[in-house]
Amino acid sequence: MTNDSDAFLVDTNILVYAHDPRDRAKQDQALLVLDALVTSKQAAVSVQCLSEFFSVATRRLPDPITPTF
Repeated sequence: MTNDSDAFLVDTNILVYAHDPRDRAKQDQALLVLDALVTSKQAAVSVQCLSEFFSVATRRLPDPITPTF
């Protein structure tokens, strides 16, 4: 990434959809978006987004991630 104006802030839902296999169409689309942004070095993820993803992925999904410390 050359500067902040070239970046796209990734929404929490994109991360959740990419992780959650219940809706394959949403998952596939989210993975395509993330792949394109990462490949072009235009992805940006905020701390708030990561915090929200952690909360959803460890508490709300049917097969939650188990945090290891």
